[in-house]
Amino acid sequence: MIKHILILAGLIILNLLIPIKKTEAQTNNFYTWTEFNIQKKIAKGFTLSLSPEIRFHNDFSVDEVFAELGLQYRLVKYLKIAANYRLTNNIKSDGSSSIKHRFAFDAKSGLDPGRMSIQFRIRYTNYSDFDWENTDNAVHLRYRIKASYDIKNIKLTPFVSAEFFQDIDNKGNNKLRLSTGLDYKLFKNNYLGISYKTHQYLAKDNRNNIISVNYKITL
Repeated sequence: MIKHILILAGLIILNLLIPIKKTEAQTNNFYTWTEFNIQKKIAKGFTLSLSPEIRFHNDFSVDEVFAELGLQYRLVKYLKIAANYRLTNNIKSDGSSSIKHRFAFDAKSGLDPGRMSIQFRIRYTNYSDFDWENTDNAVHLRYRIKASYDIKNIKLTPFVSAEFFQDIDNKGNNKLRLSTGLDYKLFKNNYLGISYKTHQYLAKDNRNNIISVNYKITL
């Protein structure tokens, strides 16, 4: 147990301190994301999910509002696939808005050594977060690894993750997202999570800093 806690603590520290391209002219943007997620098993191996979310700028003006519907299927013990559709209303600085449609397809796997959980995910999306800031949305492959630890006799589960966004249209929008956070089990099937994320464009001096709060119900 102590060994696993030390490993996870090291991952958290590394996640916070890992050097990313930074210059004096780097632009730092700040956002707050709030999400509600509900999941329900609808048949053997199938899980349906619905996730409305509101995202805010640093002055708490609305950045975008969306709802995402997903369906996940467990193929075998260590492999799940999923498809998601997101309808987004992006609020522009002049008060106008634009509607976007995002599709995502996932393949997930993982392992659970002791009380630790390590998850791997590959995701295809027809555009990704913050691409609306550019004139062209890019198609991405996203590679994520996530590690969490279920602390014995405590309802807190700390986690860290790293996700690389590969721009397969070669528009120079490769990105890296690092996350550190905690999930807290409020009571049966109800969870509250909070995390800090950095979203860095690798070819640009632009970094997005995000505080994310989410509430999840599993049925």
